[in-house]
Amino acid sequence: MWRTRYTLREVARILRRSERSLLRDIRAGLFKVTSKIGAHMRGSQRTYEVSMKQLERYLGEERAHRLFDRAAKDKAAAAVEAMRDRNTKECRLCGQFKPPQDFTRDGRYADGLFPYCKECEKRIYGR
Repeated sequence: MWRTRYTLREVARILRRSERSLLRDIRAGLFKVTSKIGAHMRGSQRTYEVSMKQLERYLGEERAHRLFDRAAKDKAAAAVEAMRDRNTKECRLCGQFKPPQDFTRDGRYADGLFPYCKECEKRIYGR
């Protein structure tokens, strides 16, 4: 969420709101998100970027940080669990599940792997 792409359903789930009420607040200007549609993002599904500043303004600073911490822990745990279950990882750019050998090692992430597969990494960074 915090400058990460999510669908409206995922944003509503993290905020524990219904999609309808969240969409109403977005249209009323109470909650601002950046909407994007891209071919590389799970088909043509609309995704949203939410800044921490907007989240703090919408929910209050303390609650926003609690949600941020919980969402980050949940996301990291889900990534590790998905790797254990399927012995695969989803590339955040192309959305395909690939074996861990197709990802560069990176200790900054909970699962120890860079979020983009080596092919997407080459395409973006030219590595």
